[in-house]
Amino acid sequence: MGLISAEVAQANYDLLAQLAGIQMREQAARAYPQGERASHVVGYVGPISAEELAAWADQGYEETDLVGKLGVERAAEPLLAGRKGGRLVVLSPEGAEVSTLADVPAEQSRNVHITLDMALQEQAEALLGNRLGSVVALEVPSGRALALASFPRFDPNAVANLLSPQERLTVAGRPDRPLVNRATQGLYPCGSVFKIVTMLAALETGLFTPQSTFTCTGVWTRLGIPMWCWKRDGHGVIDLFNGLIESCDVVFYEVGLALYNRDPTLLQSFARRMGFGAPTGIEVDEEAGLVPDDKWKRAQVGVGWTPGDTVNMAIGQGFLLVTPLQVAHMMVTVASGGTMYRPTLLAMAEDVTNQANTRSYQPDIVGTLDVSSRTMETVRAALARVTRPPRGTASFVFRDFPIPVAGKTGTAEAPGENPHAWFAAYAPANRPEVAVVAMLENAGEGSGVAAPVVRDVLAAYFGLDVSDET
Repeated sequence: MGLISAEVAQANYDLLAQLAGIQMREQAARAYPQGERASHVVGYVGPISAEELAAWADQGYEETDLVGKLGVERAAEPLLAGRKGGRLVVLSPEGAEVSTLADVPAEQSRNVHITLDMALQEQAEALLGNRLGSVVALEVPSGRALALASFPRFDPNAVANLLSPQERLTVAGRPDRPLVNRATQGLYPCGSVFKIVTMLAALETGLFTPQSTFTCTGVWTRLGIPMWCWKRDGHGVIDLFNGLIESCDVVFYEVGLALYNRDPTLLQSFARRMGFGAPTGIEVDEEAGLVPDDKWKRAQVGVGWTPGDTVNMAIGQGFLLVTPLQVAHMMVTVASGGTMYRPTLLAMAEDVTNQANTRSYQPDIVGTLDVSSRTMETVRAALARVTRPPRGTASFVFRDFPIPVAGKTGTAEAPGENPHAWFAAYAPANRPEVAVVAMLENAGEGSGVAAPVVRDVLAAYFGLDVSDET
């Protein structure tokens, strides 16, 4: 008939108990003591929907049950809920059991432990502040998620409040989409961060060497239209190795055109090998992103793939769309020398009644990037120079940082007044432990906006004080 609070039930107990046909039942509720912290990862529970009930009725679910709706609550629903048991028996007229038709034992619900470092998560959320965007931190030797911060956030206590369904509707209807996990579901062009993929393709195909030289005057016209470098007065004569360090667009325009001329699908192939265009496999909701190709463009735009499309994609622009988690996954792959781990949030499913049934989740290697060690080490060496003077695009941010950091800046053109700001990194550069990606929507330059966020997350991870740095 309805839901009332425990206080209302207590105050009206005598009256309710005397009404014929009225039964009072307690219903379990979920409380989230951390509030908004890691709300997209934790998720929330809500009343089971008609569709869910139809799908799960044979598992013992009933119309009064609460089920996970988002985040780990949803992903780990079978673990958190357990399974109801029961016996179906035939009774004699006297009530004695004649036979047992079915006997299904109940399964104990589990406590689920997740991989987040809550202190690091708190720091990442604080650094985001009230800016739209996300921060991802993954453990390099395992792929475990240490932080998945997204803004705006929501209070799962309000969304899961059974006494006020309007609160859920209000949160879901907000124009800033607070229920969207921007770390795993936000889709963006990634700008110059994608030059990591382009350089891997350039070296591994043998089209270029680290010493291949280019001339950047600030503008490139090989396709008949002016395409500008971010440095309008140009980089002068520059080789591929320093092209990544200084993020020279003209270098990568040339590389993109050469890749297209070799094979129009070559750059897309390398992007997919790095995990773009497909879900990473993390337990919570995520988007696959988009690695566009001729088939997609003909279906969506009505014309075929052109050299200009590959040239644009070579610098992370055009139709390409990625999630911050995918970029972090790429950085883990590079940091590990080519080992590809599935990003994960589940650490342990604990059976408190029987520790023998407790399960710990181990790192899941899903593949190995098939590139030579020489190619990988060249790219890693260039990334390590991005944070160091005199040429690194993020050197002014990390100039006094006591731990060597390898990274890449990204400033992605996007709708709005300002570009998206990216910085992707791992540290220590020589013995990687953690990969961190910051992405801030329409916030400006990656080096000036996103790189300081990554620096401060790394400082929190390593227990450093960088409060006096700028």
